Amino acid sequence: MLKKNILNKRLALYTPPFTTITSYMEMVDIAEKYGFQAIETINAFELSVPDLEFAKKLRQHADEKNITFACVSVGLDLVGEDREEAIQKVKGYADVTKILGSSYLHHTIAFEFQDPQIIKDNHDLFYERGIVAVREIYDYAESIGIQALYEEQGFLFNGVKAFQQFIQDVDRNIGIVADFGNIMFVDEKVEDFMPHFSDRIMNVHVKDYLVMEEQEREKRPEEYLTYYGNYLKECKLGEGSVDFQNAFEQLKKMNYQGYIALECSPIGEHQQENLEANIQYLNNCIEK
Repeated sequence: MLKKNILNKRLALYTPPFTTITSYMEMVDIAEKYGFQAIETINAFELSVPDLEFAKKLRQHADEKNITFACVSVGLDLVGEDREEAIQKVKGYADVTKILGSSYLHHTIAFEFQDPQIIKDNHDLFYERGIVAVREIYDYAESIGIQALYEEQGFLFNGVKAFQQFIQDVDRNIGIVADFGNIMFVDEKVEDFMPHFSDRIMNVHVKDYLVMEEQEREKRPEEYLTYYGNYLKECKLGEGSVDFQNAFEQLKKMNYQGYIALECSPIGEHQQENLEANIQYLNNCIEK
């Protein structure tokens, strides 16, 4: 039997764990069933575009289930040719965040899983575009009482040194989502990242990747290329290369009090069993 989570009621469900899910209403119900206290939305299902009327209905349904919203996340490209349209879209999600009663809006900036050579060849152009976009979105979110958060994501704004430079150049009081897996796209570790930004970390995404060298990979579409030529394969918690014990020790040292968001994309055929195994593993980490 699954244990209820014990992290001071701060466990959130991020990304739909089953391929059968087609609605955020259903995701709220699943969160309640498995003992989560919150969900974190992305730009999918009824919120594939910023829909304020649906956000009101979702907030009402979640309130009835005693489920809150840890964060509103948005995955968009803010450095490409369509960046102006994307910037306005993220602002719309800031309005959604306000309606859902969350304090945090998290959005991506650059390409997520493309060939890192694209970033290497266009680094300065994409970097400047990203800084401009972040400033505009941050200022709008702040004007309506929402804190903008950024994670170590992709190849452009990722890793300790790159994130330190990003904070300096954007010149805003940004918050951070510490993602256990995304830091691995630049071949670094989250437990080394978090101590540098402990006063800014306001949300945490938990997932696991297995690091493989070229000769070890199975050459499947879901295997992602890292900045330095390794490959990542998403897997159940504890079956990959994330050092969960060390990462949670860092959170404890920080006295982290925010949400822990379980980011578990549907993996394999036994999705319910995988979700329950991830919840159990996460609770065991928290207990220890």
